[in-house]
Amino acid sequence: MAWLQHLRASQLIAQLLTQTYTAAEIRVHGVGTFLLHHFERMAAASDAEQARLAAAGARTKVAAAAASGLAFAATFGLLGLLVSTGHLALAAAGTAVVAVRTGAANVGGLLGSVNQLFEEALYVGDLQTLTTEADTRAIPTGGADLPERPAAIHVEDVSFTYPGRTAPSLDGVSLVVPTGRIVALVGDNGAGKSTLARLLCGLYQPDRGTIRWDGVDTATADRAQQFASTVLLPQDFFRWPLTLRAIVTTGRPGHHDDAQVLGAAAEFAGMADLLRQQDRGWDTLAAKGFEGGVDFSGGQWQRIGTARTHLRATTTGTDGRRPFLVVADEPTSALDPAAEVRAFDRLRRLADQGLTVLLITHRLAASASADLIHVLKDGRLVEQGTHEELMAADGADPDGDRPGAGSYRTAYLLQAQQYATRLPGPRPTAEPAEPAEPAERSDR
Repeated sequence: MAWLQHLRASQLIAQLLTQTYTAAEIRVHGVGTFLLHHFERMAAASDAEQARLAAAGARTKVAAAAASGLAFAATFGLLGLLVSTGHLALAAAGTAVVAVRTGAANVGGLLGSVNQLFEEALYVGDLQTLTTEADTRAIPTGGADLPERPAAIHVEDVSFTYPGRTAPSLDGVSLVVPTGRIVALVGDNGAGKSTLARLLCGLYQPDRGTIRWDGVDTATADRAQQFASTVLLPQDFFRWPLTLRAIVTTGRPGHHDDAQVLGAAAEFAGMADLLRQQDRGWDTLAAKGFEGGVDFSGGQWQRIGTARTHLRATTTGTDGRRPFLVVADEPTSALDPAAEVRAFDRLRRLADQGLTVLLITHRLAASASADLIHVLKDGRLVEQGTHEELMAADGADPDGDRPGAGSYRTAYLLQAQQYATRLPGPRPTAEPAEPAEPAERSDR
């Protein structure tokens, strides 16, 4: 096990040294020497452990061979002595020699089989441990039927703590996500926004509390139905090394050659220019390490992810379900300003089609156009309401049960001031003194 750990570590570092996605930092930041040093250490530790194992095996074999040789010498010496003294006939001695050699071979084979059985049993034991743990983590099949289009998702006193952590990522959160609306989750980094989104998608189950689609508890519901009713566009979605056609139709293979559906997805995501720039169009391979493969920028990848989101949200799966919940986690972080405005307009179009859009963003100009805003802080829900209601709040908390009251208004005004034209003077503080709310918002 120690040898495998060092071997895997050296292989991982070797990949970091040779992959294209690390090349820029290796060259600019001079990381190559550091990685190579640790690769040599891991490789040397792996070789040392392998040599130790080989030496231990060799010592065992030498000791066994020596013991076997001594036993044979003693046996044949005794037979020679018996024959020379007349106590054993020569023919009987020959038979004894054949019997000894045959018995020794059989014993050797038996010991080899026992040794092999012991070694294989170690692998079997590891496999049994793995399957036992996998059973405890497996997503259950079947369960209560979920409504295809519930009126709302109700989150009731939900708490969740990641394994290995002591502080909960969510602590007693209760809120409602109405269907057919844009609902924004905002808050500082680590406030629990993405964790709540994963709970709503069914990727995690809460440690305490319930999540209900109308009256159905998702903990007892058919998880496959929950996945089929959800579209997930995370900020760190995996960039599949496939063709653009395969990436966009992921989960919807029946539309692989549907030009109308693909065209609608490309139009929705603003991919027209991207496709025109590629010699092979939809059949462009998004993997630069292969012949004909190309690489895309972060903004282009977000357009590709948006196209996949639209295609999944507007088509029906093999089970006959069409998603109603779209989770967009920082969907415009790599887009230019004009593309960002268009992206939020597209999210509004999805909501106008009856889908629920759960928007996670740090850009509060986007959350201002949401129908409902939930503000999280340190895993707790501290504010909720429309943009107008939250901006009208003065942040007073006489009871002391909302420690983050007024945080949305403060954060929004701080972001707005970054774009305001000001005369030379001191920069605004984190707690602006009675700043005026902008009279009009172009994003509404």
